[in-house]
Amino acid sequence: MDLKIKNYKIKNLAIFTALVLLGCFRFWSLAEATEYYESGTLVSKNLLISQYVNSIDSLGYNATIPANTSLKVQFSQNKTSWYSSAGVLNAWDTLSDGDYLSAGDAIDLSGLNWSESFFFYKVSLTTTDTSTTGVLSEIRVYFDEGEAPATSYETSGTLVSKNILSGVEVDNVINGFYYNASSIPAATSLRVQFSQDKTTWYNSAGEANGWDTLAQGSHLIDLTNLGWSGLNFYYKIEFSGNGNGTPVLDEVKVDYVPASASDYPDPVRFSQNVTFSVEWLSILDSGVKLYVCKAEDGTSSGCGVGGEWCSNSDDFETGKTITCPYQTAEGDVGSNNYYVYVCDSSSNCSSAIPGTFTVQSATSASTKLKGGIKLKGGTKFK
Repeated sequence: MDLKIKNYKIKNLAIFTALVLLGCFRFWSLAEATEYYESGTLVSKNLLISQYVNSIDSLGYNATIPANTSLKVQFSQNKTSWYSSAGVLNAWDTLSDGDYLSAGDAIDLSGLNWSESFFFYKVSLTTTDTSTTGVLSEIRVYFDEGEAPATSYETSGTLVSKNILSGVEVDNVINGFYYNASSIPAATSLRVQFSQDKTTWYNSAGEANGWDTLAQGSHLIDLTNLGWSGLNFYYKIEFSGNGNGTPVLDEVKVDYVPASASDYPDPVRFSQNVTFSVEWLSILDSGVKLYVCKAEDGTSSGCGVGGEWCSNSDDFETGKTITCPYQTAEGDVGSNNYYVYVCDSSSNCSSAIPGTFTVQSATSASTKLKGGIKLKGGTKFK
């Protein structure tokens, strides 16, 4: 870098170019003058930007330093605190005339113990003869190049599911939680909790605020100890690690026993009641409502335009067996389809649970006995 001093100010760095070559930096600047300032200072840009640096080793230079002039240099990683090569704050290294570009002749910077991609230098030029100035024609920074850092990850994170049983026909018991974790690297972990209200969380043993630790591979966690059924199920997964890796959870499933409905008696005589029943092992405290629809169009508000056979919807039932009766009519004689819906207080409904019932007419066909009946000692009927 040609840097000349004139009239008490730096005479311009009109052309400033940087070239990275063989792990070092070159800089050039052109200025022409016949009269120079007595002093001036140049502060470089960051010379190691976008580099991966294990250590900053030395600074080579080529300088022309006439009599009555001097060049000094100091170094920084933040452009605020400046050090000599010996690590002394606010101290300088005095440059010598000549070519010190080779690594063996360069200023040793290893005592600074600097790494990372930040390096600035500051050059001070002075002269007592305003007709001449020192010239710093080239700078080289020698550093040990590092590898690009591995992808970094957050050290922790939590995933809370939506209600994964919404719209699913669920009854009896939630049996288990299946998962497939394809990768759980060293220094990372996965653990899980379960809930039916997204507020109170349990481990598989039923301990509030407890966790189940997941293992790599495909596994099924037994949830029968929870005694859960209904239309709500949430899981919470916690990911943790040291920032260098992350566990990978590929798949989760809930193992449950689907709802079932029955009707009795079946067949039923015309004008008699048929009772529809759903066996529900453990209703939530909020309870559920029952709709038995003629078409597959039930919602949390009841059956749709197809109409209903019956419902138990005046309040939310909390018993284990939910029933509703229907008195059959003449038009029901034959086979009839029904669709059962169970809905909770949060407007979550099971999908349709289908079934059929048969209605018989009130009278049976008469039987004719040929030949009549003869009663001894009495009347003969023909």
